[in-house]
Amino acid sequence: MSRDLHATACLLVLTLLPLVSTATSPTALLDKLLSKDNYDPRIRPNFKGPSVNVTLDVFINSFGSIQASTMDYKVNIFLRQRWNDPRLQFKEYNESLSIDPSILNRIWMPDLFFANEKGAQFHQVTTKNRLFRVSPTGDILYSLRLTLRLACPMQLQRFPMDHQICIMQLESFGYTTRDLQFKWNDEEGSDPVQTSDDVELPQFEIEKTETASCLKVYSTGLYTCVEARFYLKRQLSYFMMQTYTPTILIVVLSWVSFWINMDAAPARTGLGITTVLTMTTKSTGVSADLPKVSYVKAIDIWMAVCMMFVFAALLEFAAVNFTARLQKVEVEKWGRKFSRKKQPQVQVRVQKRCIGIQKNIDDVPPNYTGLILVDSQDPRWEQVPVKMETNANENETSFTYKTMGVAPLIAEREEEVKAPPPKPAAPPGPPETFRDKAEKIDAVSRIVFPMIFLLFNIGYWSSLLAMF
Repeated sequence: MSRDLHATACLLVLTLLPLVSTATSPTALLDKLLSKDNYDPRIRPNFKGPSVNVTLDVFINSFGSIQASTMDYKVNIFLRQRWNDPRLQFKEYNESLSIDPSILNRIWMPDLFFANEKGAQFHQVTTKNRLFRVSPTGDILYSLRLTLRLACPMQLQRFPMDHQICIMQLESFGYTTRDLQFKWNDEEGSDPVQTSDDVELPQFEIEKTETASCLKVYSTGLYTCVEARFYLKRQLSYFMMQTYTPTILIVVLSWVSFWINMDAAPARTGLGITTVLTMTTKSTGVSADLPKVSYVKAIDIWMAVCMMFVFAALLEFAAVNFTARLQKVEVEKWGRKFSRKKQPQVQVRVQKRCIGIQKNIDDVPPNYTGLILVDSQDPRWEQVPVKMETNANENETSFTYKTMGVAPLIAEREEEVKAPPPKPAAPPGPPETFRDKAEKIDAVSRIVFPMIFLLFNIGYWSSLLAMF
């Protein structure tokens, strides 16, 4: 009797031993599930049946730089895919199995790709950043870490006060909608696209994120896709410090030449050329960070107007200098004109008979006795040139004689003597000199330039901030 019980117990143990070892060995379970007789990774789940539904969600670990010049952005994400494969159902365990990603080449995977991807990188430090998990019902979770460089077409008309919408688009490459369907994992009100609290962008602020489903039609069929939209707002503070403030100071600096003396040509010319070259360098630096687009951007208008102001300040000095030089030319013309005029003459008419002579007048002919010149120290007489002229046919003589002093002519009879005329006044100049005009140009520029620039700023900022 005891021998029969012992034999029965041994037989029961031998019968149950394989079942126990199988239930406790994940390796045996995987070998069983992935055996060639049970599983073919080349065939999708539900072959010839309903399409496979793949739910997606994305966790944004970091948001890299957004480049306007290349119109793309970098993002580091955790991409999670969930689908059901009935061939992987098991009852040996009540919990999900986390499996090494090396087994992925033996399991069917959705052929997901990023439609607007320019470059991608898998992370393998310290191991491959992948997660593969299978539940008893055949539900699969596949998660991996990626760094993507995605295209982001931008509209830069209002740059740098612009808003951009950058898209992340995920599609099926080979399976049409009859075989595969993508959708966002928004069950129970969860957000399918989550962002880390530590995400900060250097020039942008993420206003909101939206998700949507889409379909792509190609010549090979209709394909499923989903997309995430990131609404970005550019931060103006960076450009205020790096672009707007420096250019405003350069324009104001160009106005300093209006207060510099117009005769200081080297100083004003050097200041004008320096501001023009500085604005040119600044404009080139701004354009280098932007794409070569066919439309005009807001920053282009600003840089062009600032360039016009500094260039106009340089041209203003050219006008002032040219006007001041006309004054010198005019003065030379007036000098040559009046230097050709004869000196003033004095004519004195006296009777033929006069008395007294106390000065040697060798230039008078010997037979001439009609004139008496008296050397007088009387201060009432001015030093004027006199030229002598004699008319023998008349009873009068008119003369002019160069001497240092002409005394009163005393006639035997009371005669009327014409006194020397007063000194002629200095020739009058033009009513307004060219130098005065040049100074007025500077004075007007000191007011007009700042006023026009102020009005431009009011119009520029009010129009852009209204759309910001």
